[in-house]
Amino acid sequence: MYLSKKFICASDEFSTFENHIPAPVFRKKVLWDKQYEDVKLSICGLGYYKLYLNGKDITRGFLSSYTANPDDVLCYDVYDIKPYLQRGENVFAVMLGNGFLNQPGGFIWGYDKADFRSAPKFAMAVVGDSELLLETNESFLVGNSPILFDDLRAGEHFDGNSPNLYFYSQTFDDSTWGHAQTAVCPKGVERINNAPPIRAFEEVSAKSVVRCKNGYVYDFGINSAGIFRLSIDGKKGQVLRMTLGEDFTKGELKTGNISFPNRTVDGYNQNCVYYLRDGKQTYEPTFTYYGYRFIYIEGIEESQAQKSLLTMIRMSSDLKQRSSFSCSDERINKLYRNCLNSNRSNLFHIPTDCPHREKNGWTGDVRVSAEQFALHFEGRDLFNEWLFHIDKSKNENGIIPCIVPNFGKFGLFPSPAWTGVVIELPYQLYRYSGDKNCILQNFNAIKEYIYSLKATRRENGMLARGFGDREEFFTEESSEHTTSEEVTGHLVGIDLCLKASALASIINQNQFAKECEDFANEMKDLFTDLYVENGLLKVRTQTAYALALQVDLFGVNGKNRALDELKALIRENGNKAKVGIIGFGVLYDVLTKNGEQQLAYELALSEEYPGFLYTIKMGVTSMWESYSLLQEGVEEYIRVDEKKKPSFNHHWYGHISAWIFKNIGGIYVDYNSKIPFTVYVPKWLPLDYATSEFTNGNDYIKVQWKKENGNINVNVDSNCAYNLL
Repeated sequence: MYLSKKFICASDEFSTFENHIPAPVFRKKVLWDKQYEDVKLSICGLGYYKLYLNGKDITRGFLSSYTANPDDVLCYDVYDIKPYLQRGENVFAVMLGNGFLNQPGGFIWGYDKADFRSAPKFAMAVVGDSELLLETNESFLVGNSPILFDDLRAGEHFDGNSPNLYFYSQTFDDSTWGHAQTAVCPKGVERINNAPPIRAFEEVSAKSVVRCKNGYVYDFGINSAGIFRLSIDGKKGQVLRMTLGEDFTKGELKTGNISFPNRTVDGYNQNCVYYLRDGKQTYEPTFTYYGYRFIYIEGIEESQAQKSLLTMIRMSSDLKQRSSFSCSDERINKLYRNCLNSNRSNLFHIPTDCPHREKNGWTGDVRVSAEQFALHFEGRDLFNEWLFHIDKSKNENGIIPCIVPNFGKFGLFPSPAWTGVVIELPYQLYRYSGDKNCILQNFNAIKEYIYSLKATRRENGMLARGFGDREEFFTEESSEHTTSEEVTGHLVGIDLCLKASALASIINQNQFAKECEDFANEMKDLFTDLYVENGLLKVRTQTAYALALQVDLFGVNGKNRALDELKALIRENGNKAKVGIIGFGVLYDVLTKNGEQQLAYELALSEEYPGFLYTIKMGVTSMWESYSLLQEGVEEYIRVDEKKKPSFNHHWYGHISAWIFKNIGGIYVDYNSKIPFTVYVPKWLPLDYATSEFTNGNDYIKVQWKKENGNINVNVDSNCAYNLL
C-alpha cells in the first residue's frame, strides 16, 4: 500500500493555553466516473484524525490512528473505501486534533519542547487498482472545526454554534474556505498501525446528582476511563463547564490527586467547555479522554440537572477478554473486577500508567503488569505494536527511555526494572499463548537489550540503576523505599537474562540462550560476593529476599534458610507485607512457589492494610497508584495523615488478579511446558467454590470446584490435555 509523506496543514500556528487554535478541518471533492475493483485509502493523521467520506464517519476508532512520537514512527491506517464511494462526485473530509504532536498539557514532561511539535497535519493517499487517484496537496480546502481547543490531558472546548458544525456533509458550502499549505514530514519510519482501535464498550448512567457550589456533581458509581455524552435541551448563550475527577470528598470535587502541584494550569486539567445553541443537542468529546468517576458541571439550570443529562462512556482498546474468575467471596470478586477495570482504563493504544494526570507509557508499570495483561486479554497486536515503538525510541547508545512514546529526554538511563519490559512482555505473551511470533517479532530487540545491560554496568560490575522499589507499603512518599536501586535493578536484571535465555531456546537460538544463562550466572556470583554473608542477604528487606529467591540465588541448599528469613521479616512487620511495586510483583508468587501459598493468601487478601481486601472494605472500584492508609468511616479516599493523595486508577497492583486466578481459580497456564495447563486447588482455601476459565483462542479450559462434606470436588472441561495435581 502506498503511504504518502506529503503532509498538509492549515497553518504553522499551533494551539497553546494562551492562544487557542481550533482543530482544523479539510475537504476535497473529486469526480470519479470509472469504477474500481479495489480502492484503498491510507492516512497518517498527526496528532489524531477523524475521517469522513460522502458524509459518513468511517474512522477506524477513537483517537485514530495511534499515540506515537512521529520522529520515531509514522503510523498509518488503511481503509477499504470501495463500499463508500459513488459514481461522480465524492467528498473527503478530515478533522485533526493535537494528540501527541502538540501537547500544551504535557509541558510537565517536556513535550512543549519537543522537536516534532507543530500544528496538526496529515498525509493521505487513495489508490484504485494500483493507480494513485488522490494525494494530499494544497488543493485541499481548509476551515475551522467547532472544536475550539483540544488537548490530551487538559480537555476540549466545543462551540455548538459553529457555522462549520456539519463540515463533513456532502452538501456543505466550503466556497469561502482557504487552501491548505504544505507541512514538514516528521522523521519517523512509516508503519501501518497494527494495534486494535479504541472503542466504547459500556455506557453508565449517573447513580446520583448532588448540588455542589455553583453546579452539580454527577456520580457514575465506578472510577473508569473514556468520554461522556451530554444530552441537553439548551439555550444559545449558555456555557457549560465540566471538570472530571475521581475524588469527591466533603461535598466537593477535588482534582489535587490528578494534578501536579505548582505545575498544573488552572482550568486545564480534565476540563471541558461547551457553548450551547438553541434546542436539543448532544455532544461527545472527540480528541481527548478522561479518567473519572465524577463530573462537576456548571452553567446548567436546575430543571436541566437530570440524571439523563450526562452519560459515562467507558472505552479502551478493543481487546477480547480471554479469562474469567468468580468465587464464593464477593469481596474477592470485586477486587478481581477492579483489576480488570483499571487494566481497561489504561489500555488506550499504549498501556498508560493512569488515564488522567499522566497518560504516559511507563515501561516499568507494564513490566510489573505483563502477566496479568497476557492472562486477561488477547493483546498480542496491541503490545507488539507498543514494543515496536519502544525499539524505535532508543537513543544512539541503545538506551530506552522509561516512558514510550517520549520526547526522548525523560528517564533516559539504564533501568532493568523499567525498560526490561522488552523481555518481560514477550515472555508473558508467549507463556499465555504459545505463539512464537511474540518472540520472533521482538527477538532482535531482546538481543540488543541484553547487550545494553552488559554495556551499561556500573564500575563495580552491578547492573545499572532504576527508580527503585517505589510505592512501598507503610511509606508516605511515592519514591520512598528500603531496598536500594542497585539491589532491585541487579536482581531484576538477572531474572530478565534467564527469561531471555528461555525465549531464545524456544526459537532454537541456542547460542544466545547459553550466552544469557552464562551472563545471569556471572551476575549471581557478583551479587553473592557483594550482598551475601553467611548464606543470608546483607539487605534485610522483603523485596530483596523475594527477588533473590525468584532467581534461585541461594541454590538448593540455601533456599529454605532464605525462605525462613523472608517469613521472619514478614512476622517482624506484624505479619504484613512491606514491599514496593518491584517486590510486590514477585512476593506472593515466590511464597506460593516455595510452599507458602496459605501465607501468600493471608497477606494478599487481608481486610487489614495493606491487604487488597482493605481496598474493597473502603468501597473503591479501581486499583490505586500507591497503597496509602486511609481513614475509615468515609465513603471516599481520605488519607490518615491527610497528605498527598495518589491516583486512584493505576493498573500495576492489578497483578494480584493473576495470583488469584492461579491460586484460587486453580488454573496455571504456561506454554513453556509440554502440557500448558495445570489444575491445582488446595484443600485449605477458606472458600466454598470458584469458577475460572481461560482460552488463547485455540486451547480452552474451565475449572469449577466446590466444597461438599469436607471434600473438594473439581470439574475440568478442556479441549486439550492438562495436569491435575
